[in-house]
Amino acid sequence: MKSFRKTFAVVSTIVALFACISPETLARPHTQAKQDKQVVAKLAQLLEQSGYPYRKAAENVWVVNFKGKSLTDINVFVTSAESLVVMGAVVAPKSSMKVTQEMTVKLLRIVHDIDRVKIGFDSDDDLFLRAEVGAKCLDLAEFKDYMEQVSAGTDKVHAAIKAYLAK
Repeated sequence: MKSFRKTFAVVSTIVALFACISPETLARPHTQAKQDKQVVAKLAQLLEQSGYPYRKAAENVWVVNFKGKSLTDINVFVTSAESLVVMGAVVAPKSSMKVTQEMTVKLLRIVHDIDRVKIGFDSDDDLFLRAEVGAKCLDLAEFKDYMEQVSAGTDKVHAAIKAYLAK
């Protein structure tokens, strides 16, 4: 079991290019990811045009709340890192999960079923779902498509692992 967890952790690390996904973590300064002022401005404009209700969590970090069927409150964070727009959500915090081999197999199958997003464990071992999109060609319709995909994917993953969550 431990070797499977270790292998899964390595695979998850490879799949997850950015290890920190919670708005609080993203608010901390990261020296390796520089902010592109044009990308930040474009992201702020897309959020305003989207019609989504949102709040600013930190400099260059916004949170949009969605409602799901399995997970009633889905907080999708939106930020930028250099020329990328990053959108993601915490599916379940480490403290609420009982990670088993069966659960990890379900997650790996879901990765195959959900388009345009990544699923993994962050540096705090929270389960996340995230999309990274090049800002240069991102328009309002595509931005909204990605936000909906992240929200729906988060809800789908949560429903699939509900049996492994503390009640």
